[in-house]
Amino acid sequence: MTKKELSLLLLIMFLCGSVYGQSYIEDEKHHEKALFFLKRNKDSLLFYAKKLQLSNSHCRVLFGMYYESNVLYNQDKYSLCEKKLNTILSLTEDYNKANNYQYSDMLVGKTYNECINILKINIYRRFFYIKKNQGNYSKAYEYLTLSKKIVDNLPIKDTYYFRKKISIEKEMAQLKYSIGDYEASLKILLGTNKQIKNIKLDTSDIWLDQFLSEKSDINALIGVNYKKLATESNHFIDSTELYYEKAYQLTQQVDDTLKLHKGIYYIRKSTLDYFRGQYNAALKHADTASSFYTNKNIPIIHQIKLQSFAKLKFVDSVFKYSNSALKLTKEKDAYHHHKVETYKYLSESYFEINELDSAYKYSQKYIKIKLADNKSKSATGRILKKNEIAEIIDLNKSIEKKMKQAENTIVVVIWVVAIFLSLLIIWRIIFFFVKKRKSNSKETNKKKHIIGENIEYGILKKLKEIEESDLFLNQDFNLLELSKLLNTNTSYLSKIINEHKQKTFRQYLIELRINRLMENLDKNPLLRKHSILALAESIGYKNASSFRRMFKNYMNETPAQYISNKYKN
Repeated sequence: MTKKELSLLLLIMFLCGSVYGQSYIEDEKHHEKALFFLKRNKDSLLFYAKKLQLSNSHCRVLFGMYYESNVLYNQDKYSLCEKKLNTILSLTEDYNKANNYQYSDMLVGKTYNECINILKINIYRRFFYIKKNQGNYSKAYEYLTLSKKIVDNLPIKDTYYFRKKISIEKEMAQLKYSIGDYEASLKILLGTNKQIKNIKLDTSDIWLDQFLSEKSDINALIGVNYKKLATESNHFIDSTELYYEKAYQLTQQVDDTLKLHKGIYYIRKSTLDYFRGQYNAALKHADTASSFYTNKNIPIIHQIKLQSFAKLKFVDSVFKYSNSALKLTKEKDAYHHHKVETYKYLSESYFEINELDSAYKYSQKYIKIKLADNKSKSATGRILKKNEIAEIIDLNKSIEKKMKQAENTIVVVIWVVAIFLSLLIIWRIIFFFVKKRKSNSKETNKKKHIIGENIEYGILKKLKEIEESDLFLNQDFNLLELSKLLNTNTSYLSKIINEHKQKTFRQYLIELRINRLMENLDKNPLLRKHSILALAESIGYKNASSFRRMFKNYMNETPAQYISNKYKN
């Protein structure tokens, strides 16, 4: 080879090396950007994931594909995400492309083999989250075990190793929480929290943000477990609030401009208000949380409002948020728990207004799904606690008992009608024979009739005065009280009302009270904003539910609908 040829070869090698070095630097930047946007912006993450897939390094290409699968996961496209992850796993077996591997802080792993194993850890964890969200706890546990096995066998116990170890322990605690084993979950998390205190990262460490996010998640999950245990011991609720605050402060260290962190913080405050029985405060914090989201249809916020309105006995609002909650959770496995709980609140609310068929339908749905969920959870070694669905089972029994009573009532009514008809026939026969005898006393009856007319006129005049007063708005006002006011007996008074008002005393009283309420609503706009119970009490009713049914039977719409329709402008 001549000197000229040798010089040319060296020049080509130099240029190739420069290009490769430049390409490597670009890959580093793209990977760093992908990590930065991992939990910040899906469009930017997708952009840099695509850039990584153009790399000369096979492991970087696979990481780019993995980051792309994260975007699918966050969009709840689980089937597409799983398909993508399986494709990546199949490509990890291509060892022919291992020669161009170059170690970097961004990838972690001194060799190509280590890099692929770290990629598998992330893939199995993503599978874990998908299966957990779908309620398949047995499969989720399998993927978590696979991920943990690889982490335990990592040869270098560096920052990355400890970060992954802590992350998997957190996920195991999450799984324990999901199956209701809160004590076991808390034990894991408190142990993990102690380990975290011994790990120090400086502000230049590339894993700092993710490490802080892990710490925040662990503190939040500790708080959630304490809240669950607070049902048995109320002092745990203070611990819940403490760890929620710690979690929020850690997210502020990651990025204090992220609205998502603030939204989550106020959602947690809202759940604490609900637990403490401060339902109006829970609704207020839920609205504050919603203000930090561009998309206002956040299932957990709707769920908080739904259960708060259920506790406040605002049945109309329960139905409103139940419809929106079921619409939001439709075909979204991640919101499975919210959908199931919605069935529970619907059952209770329908029972409250005595619509037993609907109450029974939703209670049956709740029990069926809950038992099926527990069967899946039991595959992880968890045993069903009897009190977990005891409340809804008790409600279901009450519904069945009430429905049985209704059926028995119908049978009794049929018998009563049959007896009544028989007696009516007998009475007609007797009446035929008695009629002649009555004709002999017509003159006497005429005199009595004149006297009776004078008495009736006096009673009707006094009734008119009472109609213009507020006496009938008294909760204790009844036929006996009215007869005392009019100085007559209940039978005679009832007869006069039937003949002159063409209705029973009960119908007559309902008409007076509803007419008075409508007059008051016209005169006083502030009254239109009062609760159903307040409206009921203003016209003599103690119970909001019975008032609502009575009003609807009379006006063919509920009080809320009547006010909304008439005064909508």
